[in-house]
Amino acid sequence: MTGRQVVFWVVVAATGVVYAVMLLWTLPNVASQAGGMTPFDLRPSGYGVQDVTAFRDAISDDGLALYLGPQRWLDTAFPILVAIGLWAAMWQIFSLPIVRALLGLAIVGGMLADLVENALVADLLTGPGGVTASAVEAASRMTVAKFGMTIAAMLIVAAGAIRKYLFNRTAA
Repeated sequence: MTGRQVVFWVVVAATGVVYAVMLLWTLPNVASQAGGMTPFDLRPSGYGVQDVTAFRDAISDDGLALYLGPQRWLDTAFPILVAIGLWAAMWQIFSLPIVRALLGLAIVGGMLADLVENALVADLLTGPGGVTASAVEAASRMTVAKFGMTIAAMLIVAAGAIRKYLFNRTAA
């Protein structure tokens, strides 16, 4: 195995560990501390002012500390790790510059949308000015964009990998 392959698999493993910690610890506990309400990070179709207000009213102080502390740190590392892994896979699978450029935009766009979403959600939950429609719309759009771009990039990379490695055909 080459050095690049080792780094790739270390990134994949780290991504899996971070995801598992969020899935098994922080996100279920945040939801529990918010009366069973789904955290904003897990709402692919977005959310509205009523959703944010209800969540903000329901979440306990401990739940808010978990959401804005460990969960936010994990959700900062996660999109960066996903982007690195997808980027590395893209370079191994695809050779056409236009495919790499467009896929690279989706990968970086998904990562940036996730990081911006995290900051906007933190502001929604702790901001002194309350919940405004424009702030909720901005955060919700980032959540939807994060899911859309990241899932699209993952599907394209997976399809390219299947084509290249299972059917021994060069991906675009």
